[in-house]
Amino acid sequence: MKDNNSRFIPWDSISEEELLENAKRKIDDTFNDKEFVALLKKLEKM
Repeated sequence: MKDNNSRFIPWDSISEEELLENAKRKIDDTFNDKEFVALLKKLEKM
């Protein structure tokens, strides 16, 4: 069965360091997203 999801990456083919770097990059991207941060601040005030 061929996986058509181009975002699928077999986890055993990636080093733990690469996984951590990717996760950190995603976290940084999320917290640098001004709309997301504004939404979080709005939720905190509720």
